[in-house]
Amino acid sequence: MQTDQSSTIKNFDSLGLSSLMIEEIGLIGYKEPTAIQEKSIPHILTRKDILGQAQTGTGKTAAYLFPIIDSLLNSSQYKKKSPCVLILNPTRELVVQIYQIFKAFSTKITNSISIAPIYGGQKYYNQIKSLKQGVHIVVGTTGRILDHIKQGNLILKELDYLVLDEADEMLRMGFIEDVKTIVNSIPDSCQRLLFSATMPKEIDKIVNNYLRDPIRIQIVKKTTPSLNIRQRFLVAKNIDKVESLNRLLEIEDFDGVIVFVKTKESSLEVANNLRSYGYKVSAINGDLSQDTREKTIREIKRKKIDILVATDVLARGIDVDRISHIINYEVPQSSESYTHRIGRTGRAGRDGDAITLIYPREMRQFYVLKRHINHNIAEMFLPSIKEIIDIRISKFKEKLKKHIEEDNFQKFIPIIESFRSEYELKDTDIIASLLVMLEKHRPLFIENKPQKKIQSPSNFKSYHSSKTRTGNKNMLSYRVEVGKSDGAQTRNIVGAMINEGKINRSHIGHIKLHEDFSTIEISQSVSKFQIKNLERVWVSGKKLKIRNNLSGGENTP
Repeated sequence: MQTDQSSTIKNFDSLGLSSLMIEEIGLIGYKEPTAIQEKSIPHILTRKDILGQAQTGTGKTAAYLFPIIDSLLNSSQYKKKSPCVLILNPTRELVVQIYQIFKAFSTKITNSISIAPIYGGQKYYNQIKSLKQGVHIVVGTTGRILDHIKQGNLILKELDYLVLDEADEMLRMGFIEDVKTIVNSIPDSCQRLLFSATMPKEIDKIVNNYLRDPIRIQIVKKTTPSLNIRQRFLVAKNIDKVESLNRLLEIEDFDGVIVFVKTKESSLEVANNLRSYGYKVSAINGDLSQDTREKTIREIKRKKIDILVATDVLARGIDVDRISHIINYEVPQSSESYTHRIGRTGRAGRDGDAITLIYPREMRQFYVLKRHINHNIAEMFLPSIKEIIDIRISKFKEKLKKHIEEDNFQKFIPIIESFRSEYELKDTDIIASLLVMLEKHRPLFIENKPQKKIQSPSNFKSYHSSKTRTGNKNMLSYRVEVGKSDGAQTRNIVGAMINEGKINRSHIGHIKLHEDFSTIEISQSVSKFQIKNLERVWVSGKKLKIRNNLSGGENTP
């Protein structure tokens, strides 16, 4: 095994990539290569097997995806419409992330090369259809990939590249035997690229048995948040995150803001909510064309908008000095993701603020993240209704005083005097009426309505239904795509179903946790609409994606 000891390269131009690929990389926001990208890309382009060791979040995906796409564009392989690249990942979230990075490229690439994400929880029919139509890149989880190989849907005889991403996680989650079976079915000529954060003995065995004289690349540098960024978190205990975010923006003295979310759907939903409160906001996600994304960045630079709601992948190229605040609307999946996100503020030596919004049920996930960051993140609290009203009145007075000082209201005085004379009104009545007309998006006074309580997981610590075991005729069995390997516990699922799914506690029966999924009993009296709503509910960083457990068995695939 050889070890790469080459000197550091400062830009993508020197790595051997084509001019088209370098242009595309710049368009999706990559400025300079990370260490793992610098070391890996030249060797991948020269068809060397690679053993890359680097932490999650250091850019390993781009390290193999960029040279592979470039090689496909410059060969005849991509014209064949048969799988020539297979990328294996331990989780569906990573599969989706790779898919989104690929889809962020312009149509010059995405129209030339096709990709299919393959993972559990999706309908087999749609996956089979994609594979039968022909696809160049297949990215998926080991179990579902192996299923398609066994059924003859996925043929690997012309495979040119095999990527084993997060190999140590595959080992930890028990997928390593599936990996070995898949590797044994690829051609001898296939280039093998293995990336892992750690190197346990079992991974060493795979390297020795399946990689051919690989180049070993080891990156040990750890990323840490900038010291000039104040980091805080806010627990949304009695109100939802939408209202928490709105109140947060009222009390923070911000210039430009990026709100980070996990999905394209969330970016649109949060942006629409903020827009309804009167903020100048745009969503930036993978559905937008490159021209639209660039226009949106220009708009926040020129202060035409103040808030961007962005997904991780699309936010990579956002380098705007005026970003004063980063808000994690959803808890990041890793410390590296957290560090990357908050690094969008505090640019060029300026001070910045990073705030993470948390539901009580997400506290365990957040504390794990906090421990990995090894940095003090202080808790903050929302102001009361009275304090919000005082803030709004104070801001209104400042705005009114500014208009008076600018003396640009003189032309309206004759109208007011005529109106006062005609209707015999007091000046105070006229002014107050005008204020009511102005209160479109943000009234000065808030009704103190009782908020629905977002319950803490501790309320469900002892929850377990003894009356609704499997076989109860009043219950239906469902499968959800979250399990022990995700860190989920019964009380997390119950809490999410009650608080977000609006399911009555008495309608939830027995819950059984498995390694990567769980089964739930739900009363037949619960409507199809309520069940449908549960598809969008998140637990332990994953959507439940609930569906009927039709066989009634707990291991339904």
